[in-house]
Amino acid sequence: MRSVRVTLAALGIAAIGYGLARVATSARPLGQLRFLATVLIGHDLVLLPLAIAIPFVIGAGRRPDDPSALPLPYWRGPLVVLGVIWAVAVIPAARRRAAARRSEPGRSRGGGPA
Repeated sequence: MRSVRVTLAALGIAAIGYGLARVATSARPLGQLRFLATVLIGHDLVLLPLAIAIPFVIGAGRRPDDPSALPLPYWRGPLVVLGVIWAVAVIPAARRRAAARRSEPGRSRGGGPA
């Protein structure tokens, strides 16, 4: 098992080195950095939370003869957290957009065409 971890760590370090070398030698380093940032954000905000939450949501590891193992409805927690995160992100953005529309120059304030 130790050799598998060492091999995976070596492959990961090699992949990081390859990526950094490509960014350093690229004609368009900003495009490369944008791609790397997108991959990092996608991994940390989408893939990793799914990989961590899904075993609890589906009840992986739950034994029918041990009712105290994973006794709670774990699907509710991730949904509540995601709902709060989306509300915190969407509500202020919607308010800013509405305020920007109200303050656009050239818009009639009378409510209808003149």
